[in-house]
Amino acid sequence: MGGLGKTTLAQLVYNDDRVKNDDNFEFRMWVCVTANYDYKRILKEMIEYHTEMKYDTNTISLDLLESRFREFLARKRFLLVLNDVWIENYEEWEELRTVFILGEKGSTVLVTSRNSRVSDIMGTRKRNVADNVRGSLVDIGREIVGKCKGLPLAVKAMAGLLRGNHDMNNWKRILKHEIWEAEERSTNTGKPIVLPALKLSYGHLPSHLKQCFAYCYIFPKAYVFDKMELVKVWKAQSFIQSRRRDIINEIGNDYFDELLMSSYCCQVKDNEPCPVSDKSRHVSLLCNNAEQAALATKLKEKEGLKKVVFEWSDRDSGPQDGGDDEKVLEDLQPHSNLKELQIFHYKGTRFPSWMGDGILQNLVTISISHCSKCKVLSLGELPHLGELYIKRMQELEEWPEGQYHSLYILKVGSCPKLKKLPQIFFNLQVLKIKRCDSLRELPVSPSLEFLILVNNLVLDWNEAILHNNPVFDNRALPVHFGPQKLEISGCKLLSTLPIPEHYRRLQYLALDGCHAGTLVRAIPDSCSLHSLVISNISNLTSLPKWPNLPGLEALYIRNCKDLVSLSEEEASFQGLTFLIMLSVWNFPKLVTLPNKGLPASVSCLSIGSCPGLKSLGPREMLKSLTSLRDLYIEDCPTVETFPDEGLPSSFKHLHVEGCLLLTRRCQKDIGPDWSNIKDIPDLEFKSIKVSSVQNSLKEHPKIRASSGTWYQHFTYCKGIDNKEIGQPQ
Repeated sequence: MGGLGKTTLAQLVYNDDRVKNDDNFEFRMWVCVTANYDYKRILKEMIEYHTEMKYDTNTISLDLLESRFREFLARKRFLLVLNDVWIENYEEWEELRTVFILGEKGSTVLVTSRNSRVSDIMGTRKRNVADNVRGSLVDIGREIVGKCKGLPLAVKAMAGLLRGNHDMNNWKRILKHEIWEAEERSTNTGKPIVLPALKLSYGHLPSHLKQCFAYCYIFPKAYVFDKMELVKVWKAQSFIQSRRRDIINEIGNDYFDELLMSSYCCQVKDNEPCPVSDKSRHVSLLCNNAEQAALATKLKEKEGLKKVVFEWSDRDSGPQDGGDDEKVLEDLQPHSNLKELQIFHYKGTRFPSWMGDGILQNLVTISISHCSKCKVLSLGELPHLGELYIKRMQELEEWPEGQYHSLYILKVGSCPKLKKLPQIFFNLQVLKIKRCDSLRELPVSPSLEFLILVNNLVLDWNEAILHNNPVFDNRALPVHFGPQKLEISGCKLLSTLPIPEHYRRLQYLALDGCHAGTLVRAIPDSCSLHSLVISNISNLTSLPKWPNLPGLEALYIRNCKDLVSLSEEEASFQGLTFLIMLSVWNFPKLVTLPNKGLPASVSCLSIGSCPGLKSLGPREMLKSLTSLRDLYIEDCPTVETFPDEGLPSSFKHLHVEGCLLLTRRCQKDIGPDWSNIKDIPDLEFKSIKVSSVQNSLKEHPKIRASSGTWYQHFTYCKGIDNKEIGQPQ
């Protein structure tokens, strides 16, 4: 029920001085979840709340959001308020929970909700179940799982049916139901023809949900449901039971969520509410007389149509099919009011004339994918076109010049024969080019903010156009051109970066797969750069002298197999005076950290997969890092000890995994290094596989072949339980 003061109470807790104290929580976040659950939006808002930076979900991937979230979470204790939660799907909660558990022990998630079912899903409400009943339920549950014959979908259906139900008699009825035996008798092989678990689960559905689910049978296998569209169909069939027309949609949403919770709907596209039947249309051309069907639709008479998706089957086709597809698509001309056009798996060699004649003047978004025979992309004059996505067009060679003054997002991927893009995009903000093997030049984009280049074999900077085009004044160009984010991966011919004046707004730079470190050496001085990623650089034994990067806060160096030193001039490393996060991973030849130390500002240091690393630096190395709070060391089996002078007083959390020698020296009470770490609030020493250690350390003189089992169960966390689970042999 609303109005009881749940949010007000949460605000009082959130703003309490004891909660604001850094000793309790290192940071706090507040996110309003609402009934429209969106995992990506929730992650984005948590990051924005913490970093005070805005992220555009249209231009940043979910993987990158999750990576950023893990970066700042980094075993820190946090308070998160999830306000107005309506999550009734256990899988959705699990999706969030797996992210939250990365926080330090003591982190707290405070949830407000009007729905008591939420507490059941999250497992926050304690059930008074007697121990003997709980044990019996476990035993019955194991038998039910056994009857599911190892089929995950069946187990999932049973879990959805019995979750939150602690009535032992109900569990027994499910276990002893005759349907299990009936299914066994129905086939000579003993394998069920129709999963009895699904039958049972379906049998327990209310009648109104049964007919809604039964209607879904008309859709093909693996169909991706649009929640709002399906609810409208149910409403048209009078499946939704309500005397009040104003809440029918809400009830329909509840029906859908209940089926989803019971594992009956697996693939779901849950868009923002929109009148699907009137404003958009999905045309699936799979019928025999597709041309006749196309004429029957009369799309150009539908003024209210805002979005249309033309999708062919992805089967192989012959020349005749391509000609037929061209006729069909020509007849499917939409009304000029159309705002979004999508074309998938089109087999024709050319696009319809209405795409290039300037008829669709109101188009805002175009997506073209897997149109494998088209060689020319002619779009005509589209004054409102803002987003253009081109993907997997194997024969595309030409994209004629045109005026795209409104275009702000352009993504082109897997077009191996495309040689040239239009020269100028005045207002382009996001540009991603991936696997375009013949593309040699980038367009001039004075407003560009995000530039991502991945695996483009012959691509180079378009310096000639950049400097000689009369449209621009060279002296003013740097003021208008300057990306905030630049990612370059696997572009072998790129040996330089744009001129330094173009880096005045650069905040994020990622260089991956660059041969011999030419681009790494080209990193310019920059006051704005706050995050730098260097990865998969071959034939580079030492990173160059670090440029002047006074604003750099996060540095990630990964997978440089030939690297033996983090800097040619170690003193330059200490010049990164604002560096907070340093991650060094997968350097087989790295032997020691810089002898002259790391920047004193480093708060989180992560080192992993460095099998040759023997030393963490000189004796005062870690002690001098006065801001260090978190240290992660993983899979560094030859690291023997911590530096002699110990750890700084700021230290809060130590995580060691896969470091046999170091773990042995840190044994509680008896290890030589125990006195150096015993006062750290949070200690973690995790077990590893014996085989991996023996393979990586079999030549190490200090490790006996028979000593590889003692540490398997040696793990403890200070502040939880100091009891040793296993004893060394």
